[in-house]
Amino acid sequence: MEMTWLDKFKAIRALNPTNTCLVLRDGGTWYLSQRGVERKEGGCLSSGCDHGRTIDEAIQQHWEWITDPEYYVVIDAVGEHRRAVRWNGFMWEDVVEEKPC
Repeated sequence: MEMTWLDKFKAIRALNPTNTCLVLRDGGTWYLSQRGVERKEGGCLSSGCDHGRTIDEAIQQHWEWITDPEYYVVIDAVGEHRRAVRWNGFMWEDVVEEKPC
């Protein structure tokens, strides 16, 4: 069964509920803001910032960015509660990160 935009938003929000919100820009486009949630791309962390004409489009773009199977997501990267996860098709699954040399 295909997830709806609301299902995807709930799954995204589960990563960091207090710092996840939909924002309407002055130009009439939407984006999903998610402080403290970044994608691990090689040796770098990246924060996504897409925009859509509708809420549905903004959530879908963020969903594709955050669930790309090539990467995993880091929550609270510099805090004491750092956590790495990846979407397994059903839920967020913990990822064991390699320790730097």
